[in-house]
Amino acid sequence: MAGNTADIATSWGKYETNPLLRTGSRFSYGSMAIKLGMMTGGLTVQHFIARKFPNRIPYFASANLALVGVLGIVAAHNTGVPAAPL
Repeated sequence: MAGNTADIATSWGKYETNPLLRTGSRFSYGSMAIKLGMMTGGLTVQHFIARKFPNRIPYFASANLALVGVLGIVAAHNTGVPAAPL
């Protein structure tokens, strides 16, 4: 959640280049809703799989840690991108 929050905070009002998140030319509420929906869906799937197969939890922890690293790099990159004009 922290990685997604950092990515959202640093993307707000800037051009959205990811076609999966693009609801307009700039990152705004629609893009945030899609991003949070994908995150919620992923966490829900992990929850149900982890309950049925507890031995898979280390794999989810490793994948989540890798995702946080990637999102941290994306957030750091976003700080250097100029805001899109209104």
